[in-house]
Amino acid sequence: MLKKLLRIIAAFVLVVCVAGVGLVAYAARAVASRQNVPFPAIAADRTPAGVARGAVIFHATCEACHRGAESERAAGAPIHDAPDWFGSLHSGNITADRAAGIGGISDAAAARMIRYGVNRDGRWGPMPTYSLSDADLAAVIGFLRSDDPLFRADPRRAPKSELSFAGKTILFLTGATQPPNRPPRGIVAPPREPNAAYGRYLAESVYQCGDCHTPGFDSDKVHGPDAFAGGAEMKNAAGELILSPNLTKDERAGIGRWTREQFARAIRDGIRPDGRALGYPMPHFRGADELEVDALLQYLRSFPAKATAIPGRVPAIGAGSTSTSATAPTTASSPRPEQRFAALGCAGCHGKGSRYEAKLQQAQQKPAEQLARWIRNPEAFLPGTTMPTFAPVLDEVGALELAEWIRAGGPNRASFGGG
Repeated sequence: MLKKLLRIIAAFVLVVCVAGVGLVAYAARAVASRQNVPFPAIAADRTPAGVARGAVIFHATCEACHRGAESERAAGAPIHDAPDWFGSLHSGNITADRAAGIGGISDAAAARMIRYGVNRDGRWGPMPTYSLSDADLAAVIGFLRSDDPLFRADPRRAPKSELSFAGKTILFLTGATQPPNRPPRGIVAPPREPNAAYGRYLAESVYQCGDCHTPGFDSDKVHGPDAFAGGAEMKNAAGELILSPNLTKDERAGIGRWTREQFARAIRDGIRPDGRALGYPMPHFRGADELEVDALLQYLRSFPAKATAIPGRVPAIGAGSTSTSATAPTTASSPRPEQRFAALGCAGCHGKGSRYEAKLQQAQQKPAEQLARWIRNPEAFLPGTTMPTFAPVLDEVGALELAEWIRAGGPNRASFGGG
């Protein structure tokens, strides 16, 4: 009897293993297959207004992936945010180079990449898909075709992304290897009004907020019960695995106690209500105007409060504090530069082994006055930088003291880790 039971168990295990191998093989073929998706008949909007709108979207959602930490051009870069077990991901070269970049493809082919997430040969690519309106999609392509230095031709070919077996299987099971069911053209954004309807378009189609702030891999997860509850796995600038924060209106675990001004500062400047930086990989929506800020906040507040506290994070990311001292600009009587460096969260991105460690070493060669201006308003030097705008919480005197300390090698002597 026992031998018969063991044979049954062994047969069951064998069937499961065979089925698993078959699933992985099928998933691998699905990832590598050509996708039958159309070329949207959308042409670049090269008008000044179109290029400006495209720049806002690109700097907020595209640049962080397509421009490497040490590069000034969008020539592609390794994607470090995904867990290691997912595979090796690399963004594409989207400069004007005709061979390595997108200078040799049509506007319709560029539109197909963005709307359906496929490469120029029609195969699946690891980039997110965007349901931008036709007008916004044309604006983004207009910016890509502009003479902005980001797109100056770069002949370096970006390495191909290589997914692990687990990565391929998850993408297949969640439907991510199938292009979204979207029309090639005819997508129209809701009226530009400060309400949840327009906020939904911004959050889901333009800024892709739900992808990072909702756990799981389901392509439709933003419409599920855990939408914006946080907990999605990603990596910070030090390469450490972190969990995204809760953006629901819960007053302790989410952003329920954030004021409208605190929310605006967070998404535009990357500064939390407690005065510290919102670390990488949080992008900054510096181009969001007042109407967009109101619309996004209305949309987020339309979701029910979720009391899910994210492990390893302070509840509400400092939002519970009502003290004005946390957000007031520093003065000459503020803490020493090394304390300020730590309090602002600079070590998280510039600490030893972090993504932007080399940037700090380069900064030590700049004149103190120029470095101080960069610290307060880095977007004035590099519009799409992921570095927060510290001007609201750091005055010129404090910035100059910090710059002189950095130039003198202070961060090299201080005991800062990557976190």
